[in-house]
Parts: sequence; C-alpha cells; structure tokens
Amino acid sequence: MTKENKNRKIISAVLTLLLFVFFGLIFYTNLSCVPEYYNSDMLCDINYAREAWRAKSLFPDNWIFGNQLYVFATPVLAALIYGITSNAVIAMAIASCIMTVAVYLSFDWMLKPLCSYNERLGGFLVMIWFILVRRHIAADTLGAQIFFTMASFYAGYIIAAFIVFGCYIRIRKNVWKKTDYIFLAVSLILSFALGIQSLRQTAIMTLPLVACEIILIIIDSVRRKKLSLTKSTAFTAGIFASNIAGLIAVKFLKINQKSIYGETKIEFSVHRIIGNIVDNIINICKLFKSVNMPKFVSVIIAAAVVGLIVFGVVAGIVNLAKTKCEDTTDFSVILLFLLGCASVFFIGVFTQVETREIYYFMVFPLVAVCSAFLLKSYPIKAKYFYIVFAVMFVGLTGLRAVTVCKEIKTGTDSENSSYKAAQYAIDNGYECIFASFESGENVFVAADDKLSIVFYGNEVDKDYFVPIDYLCIKDSYLKYDNEKTLYYMKERQIKSETEAAERLGVKVEKVAEFKDGSCLCRMSENVCALAQKQWDEKNSAVNAG
Repeated sequence: MTKENKNRKIISAVLTLLLFVFFGLIFYTNLSCVPEYYNSDMLCDINYAREAWRAKSLFPDNWIFGNQLYVFATPVLAALIYGITSNAVIAMAIASCIMTVAVYLSFDWMLKPLCSYNERLGGFLVMIWFILVRRHIAADTLGAQIFFTMASFYAGYIIAAFIVFGCYIRIRKNVWKKTDYIFLAVSLILSFALGIQSLRQTAIMTLPLVACEIILIIIDSVRRKKLSLTKSTAFTAGIFASNIAGLIAVKFLKINQKSIYGETKIEFSVHRIIGNIVDNIINICKLFKSVNMPKFVSVIIAAAVVGLIVFGVVAGIVNLAKTKCEDTTDFSVILLFLLGCASVFFIGVFTQVETREIYYFMVFPLVAVCSAFLLKSYPIKAKYFYIVFAVMFVGLTGLRAVTVCKEIKTGTDSENSSYKAAQYAIDNGYECIFASFESGENVFVAADDKLSIVFYGNEVDKDYFVPIDYLCIKDSYLKYDNEKTLYYMKERQIKSETEAAERLGVKVEKVAEFKDGSCLCRMSENVCALAQKQWDEKNSAVNAG
C-alpha cells in the first residue's frame, strides 16, 4: 500500500467516524423527545401521522391540509411507524432518524460518478457543520430541523432532488448501469408524488432541471454547431411531465386544504416587486446568520460560506472551460442547486407567494456540492483541509453534544412543568388540551401521546380562542367534551386570554399552576365554539359591507 493510499484510507476512516458522530447526535436528540424542543407545526405533523394511519389514507377525509399535502414526507413515514409503535411522538422521532440516513445516502449516490468517497463525505460534512454552527440543533426552525431533527420538514424534498439529479448526472456522464433503471423509476414516481404534494418540488427541482438542460443544450449545440438533444433531454422531459401530472392529479382529489402563505398569482405591481426583492434578499441574509455568537463571528462564517459557494461555482466554470465544454457534469450539478435557489427567489419576487428564510433550503446542498468539487479540484490542499476541518467539526459537535445532553437531562425531568401539567391532566381524567398556537405542544409531548391537543388563535392571525382551521382535524374543537377538556396558558398569556374568555361570557377557573408560570384552566363552556361563532358573524358583516 502506497503512502498516498494509506493517507486516503485514514482520512476516509476519520470522515466516516465524524459522520457517525453526527448520526449519533441526531438520533439522541430525536429519540429523547424533549417537550421544549417541539413547536406547533411539528405537533400538526404528528397529529397528521396518527390520523393518516387511522384512516389508512394519505388524505384523511377529516384532515385540513395547509400549503402542502403529504405524499413523500417524514409524516407519511411516521404514520407507517405509528402503526407499529401506537405512539405518534416516538413514530415521528424514528421517522426523522430514518430520513436523516436517507438524506446522506441519496446525496452520496448522487455524486458518486463525479467525486471520490472522501470528497463526497467531506462536502456533506461541511454542509452539516454550516447547519450546526448557525442554529440550535433541535429548537430552531432554521437549524437541523430542516432535514434532520424533530419533524425533518424538508427531508423528502431534498432526497427526491438528490435521486433525480443523480440520474441526470449518470445520463450526462454516460455511466448508466442496468441497476440505475430502479432509480429512474423512483425518480419518476417521486416527481409525480411530490407534484401532488406541493409546488415546492417544482420550484426547487423540476424547473431548475429544465433550465439547466436548456442551458446545456445551448452549450452543446454551439460547440457541435447543430441542435444537440440527448438522452438527458428525454429524461428531463419525463421528470417534467411526471411532476406536472402530479400537479394536475391533485386537482381531482377530494381534500380539505387551506393555503397559508399567499397565492401563485403573478405580481404586476412594480412597487410590490421591488419590495419583494428587498424581502427575499433579507431572507437569504437571515439564512446565513449565526445566532448566539458575536456579530463579527457570524459575519465571518457567512462570508466564508458565501466565498465557498462562489469559488465552487468558479471551479465548475473553470472545469467546463478546461474540457472545452465536452464534460459538463461537474458544472451542471452546481448549476442545478444554484438554479434551485434562484427559482425560489424569482417566485418570491414575481408572485404573491410569501417566501420565508426556510424556503431557501437548497442553499445547504449547494454548499455541500461546492465543497465536494473544491476538494476534487485541489487534491493537495484538500489533505490539509481535512485535518483542520476534522478539528473544527469535533469541536462544534462536542459543544452541541454538551448543550443537548444538559437540555435533555433537564427537559425530561419529571419535575419539569410540562410533565407536571401532563400528569395533572391524565391523573384527573382529562382527554384534551386546548391551547393557543405555539403553546401547549410541550404538554402534549410530555403526555407521551395520551392527550389530544386543539390549537386556537394567538392574536397574530386569529383572535384568542378562534380555532386554527388548517393542519388539523376538521372542527376538532367540537369533538371533545368540555368537562374532559383543560385550557393551557403560558404566563404571559394568562391575563389576556382570561379577559378574552370573560368577554365571551365564559367563566375561567384556574385548576393548576406550575413553576414556569403556566397554568391549566377549566372553562364553564366551550369557549372556542363561542369564539368561532363570533368570528364568523364578524366576517359575515365585513363581507356584507
């Protein structure tokens, strides 16, 4: 064995160890089920998983969907696992662990024809480092929640993109194997399924794939001095057709759905377009921001990552020039993820869809592929990078692990207010907790799926006690006996919620108070039913006027 091969194997072993350290941290975080790590969106996904299993359908008749349906997503996998565990919280935790592994395996498969094992894994770990350094591993929506922890919101989308792009790479590279036909079939199925699920996959995968293929057709046609349509063109057309078929198919489904963040109508107002440009630039900047650290450190990290992306794009272009545009695969992979980010930006600017920071999640795999190609482009310098990066990765994961272990120890203590509230409700025969959106999820998790939860407005989008009418069971607030229901209020909300209930003529009785200032209350009658009636009357009057 040569010294070079020996060094390569040592690096492979170290990188693999770092990967398993990351897996261990994610698994431990997910399976701990710390109540304070959960938010209301996660609880909605957990509730969906339970209802989907009970209905034996992806589209339960009594479920009201939000912006997206669920076809290939973590809640669907959680529904299957719920059939085994009969505990929706544990089912979601296990599902997120499985999706974490699937994200890595699909990424590795995608880049296998282009990069070595060390380059692929190195790029993936750089992405992980960037995700972990910015935000809390579990309690921040812009942190590892995106792909790995709690409900791993966008794991399904990115896995599908990796598989589709992996097929595209193999066709462009002309390294297609018979076994790859399995992935071709999976690509078409997932494109259709995610077309049903949401327009998001069209934005981050399908449209970028089409745009990339058009650009490469132009490059190839100019080089060959004739129109150049290849097998990749046929593949792109197939993916596009499959995805569009899904978008059409969803129109024939009988479902309850309520869009939360705007519509896909074209925006014609110049003033609004300029405002949208500013808002989307701000969203991208927020995505790069690292919290809980000095501002100058956050700026340095953001600048380093942006620089990495820029150098990765330049490396792709240089490689394209070196091969005189004969080998476009390295360039095409970077271009696909770059176009995925650009697509979200243009949708946010030129439509009435309200984009958020998290919608730019394609930035993260862009970081990964740029890192992988830089490691490939500079093999000698890469050796030193691996050493420095391994130290940085161990240091960061060590800090995150210490923090998580402390939080899990205190967060799962039976004396914790969440557990005390859950235990009080269960011991006294209550079946359901009503709470304002973004509260009460901690009690639900602490109850270990033995209590139901219904969310009502928190004065942001709806008045207090007006039931949330999306991502929930239809009319769920009417399905529980008021005598078997408690209302959970956080300390800062007690006064305002009590006053809101009294204005509706409902008597509030505080039955339990906890050390964090939160409390459980009984109501003389179903205050949510009264609030909904008043809300409907108010809206009717506005519409009539």
